[in-house]
Amino acid sequence: MTETSDPKIDKEQESDPLTSAGATTTTAATVVVVDGEDPTGAPHGKWRNGLCSCCEVLCKCTFWMALCCHTPSVAQLMTRMNLDYSGNEAKPAAVRRTLLAVFFLSAALSIISYGLAALVYLVYILSRVRFHMRKRYGIGGTTACNAIGDFCMSFWCGCCAIIQMNRHTHHENVYPYDALAPDGLDIEAPKIPNPYAVSTGPTKAQEVI
Repeated sequence: MTETSDPKIDKEQESDPLTSAGATTTTAATVVVVDGEDPTGAPHGKWRNGLCSCCEVLCKCTFWMALCCHTPSVAQLMTRMNLDYSGNEAKPAAVRRTLLAVFFLSAALSIISYGLAALVYLVYILSRVRFHMRKRYGIGGTTACNAIGDFCMSFWCGCCAIIQMNRHTHHENVYPYDALAPDGLDIEAPKIPNPYAVSTGPTKAQEVI
């Protein structure tokens, strides 16, 4: 018995530019990876910059926002990664409220507990952002031990972790950090696709391909 291939399938595979270019896809939020990068230009499998490379942006707003304004910086990263105030993936409507929700919740916790509860909350949401970012970009594992590592990293090296994540998702020379934007990015920067969003056409990130 001889096996025959379906010419229709072969034709579709040949006409697929991603397949022919050796691209790979991941099932989580259908991330398309071409030459080790996704459509937003973020590397997969490793961090774009090391944890201790924060001094490379010493004269940029990225550094000083992470150093002096932890809460807004983390809230921007949460918005960028499509997370709500609790650090979980959410629908676009909830994501748009993340910045204000984090700000007011942090302020309320600071008043109630003299800042202690707000610090715990900040470390928690920062560790959640790091966990989701590592999961999306295939950096390390997603076990409980990895989650604990994210928490420790957020507690001891919070500023460096914020800077590292801010620089990872987009090319900083192409899409520089914007301290006034809800997600810390210019309006023209390709957005990270929200898995809960209703698709109405190709996103800007997909158009980059």
